Amino acid sequence: MRTPPTDSTGTGTTTTTQSTLRTTSETLANNAVAVHYTGTLPATPQDAFTAFTTRDATSAWIWPIHYEPFVGGGEVGLSAGEGGAVLVWEPGRALTTRVEGEHGWYNQLDYVLTPTADGQTLLRYTHATVFPEDIDTQLDACTLHTDLYNHSLGEYLAHFNGRAAAATILDAPDTSATASAFGSILHAMGLGTPPALGAQVTFSVPGIGEIDAVVDYATDTFLGLRGADALYRVYGRGRWGWPTGLSIHRIAPAGTAAPAADAAHDAAWQTWLDGLFTDAV
Repeated sequence: MRTPPTDSTGTGTTTTTQSTLRTTSETLANNAVAVHYTGTLPATPQDAFTAFTTRDATSAWIWPIHYEPFVGGGEVGLSAGEGGAVLVWEPGRALTTRVEGEHGWYNQLDYVLTPTADGQTLLRYTHATVFPEDIDTQLDACTLHTDLYNHSLGEYLAHFNGRAAAATILDAPDTSATASAFGSILHAMGLGTPPALGAQVTFSVPGIGEIDAVVDYATDTFLGLRGADALYRVYGRGRWGWPTGLSIHRIAPAGTAAPAADAAHDAAWQTWLDGLFTDAV
């Protein structure tokens, strides 16, 4: 049995405190919205910039995203269709990418990085877009996803900075689109509701083996686990009537290439996830 990582405080003890949201949102005219995140990243501005602009790094905390490194360059993986365009490219300082569509629709992300006196980086992030319908649901979902994604960026920088990764993004069956589905996954992992930040967790996935991790993010909707060489994220999207999601981010040893695609690995996780909801079929 591997020794699980220590808790986020480094003390070896657990707390009952859930994650504090660092994300706010606002509605604008014509169904436009803006979601803002402000937080400190435990890395230099250049390392932070690399972590959200290179495919091997973004695969460690969100999914594969690639940018051509110049103003006017393309973006692939973040936006649907042909992707967006880079409007601002200032390594170690700022990134803006934007895609536009019909009827005034747009999706724009802005990252602004400021060095701190202790060698870290203050991130000011804004996601501005248009939700043509169901704006309250979409904005709530965008706000909560933004908070977990940027927290996960910080976890990557704190524990795996510079290491390449591969992401597996899975959805549970449609029967998981309920408010209780998130609790079902927590139960399968041996966690309470709500889970405690810093709690150690061990559970088994057939075909994968034993998973040893620590809770690094915990709300009543999302869960983040950090293992010795992976991040695991559970998305309780039943809150919005959507299927529950799970992502596994396999992180390679320092100085080596990203893990290769592994169909057997992905299938084993999907089978485990599907099995949690077979009784609801």
